[in-house]
Amino acid sequence: MRRSQAILRMPVDQIEVVLIGHDGTRSDAMLFVPPTDAIEQMLDARGNRFLPTIMGGKVQLVARDAIAALGVQSVIAMHQDGDLPVEVQAVAVHLRSGTVLEGELRWTATIGQARTADHLNGPSETLELHATNLTFHIAKGHIARVEETCPPNPRGDR
Repeated sequence: MRRSQAILRMPVDQIEVVLIGHDGTRSDAMLFVPPTDAIEQMLDARGNRFLPTIMGGKVQLVARDAIAALGVQSVIAMHQDGDLPVEVQAVAVHLRSGTVLEGELRWTATIGQARTADHLNGPSETLELHATNLTFHIAKGHIARVEETCPPNPRGDR
């Protein structure tokens, strides 16, 4: 008996990502993301255990907890009047696998919560790191340590 899975399909966006595994392996992949979900939700522990991807021309189901980080093409946002102030800190994120990702953390802090440690200890399960051409969404459970690489810039400019 042959089963049709056409009725099980739902609309998804196909997003090109750099997938960094728990062991430090780096792969180019295509990730299938429902249009209502953000990329960082793919690393959320409350979702499905396996994510469908295309790697090396093959469909592969990757264990969600085996993904340390997902890198997506950076989008440059223009600052507008009325935007909240943004904290910026250059860092090197050391993953448990030994992989090091360098870039900037950017966040809007609440009063009294402007330190990098406050941002890292926030409720989100992921951390957003802005590198040169990619933005990495990193599962906090895969981070060994975060090293501040230069003093914070209070104005958020370079």
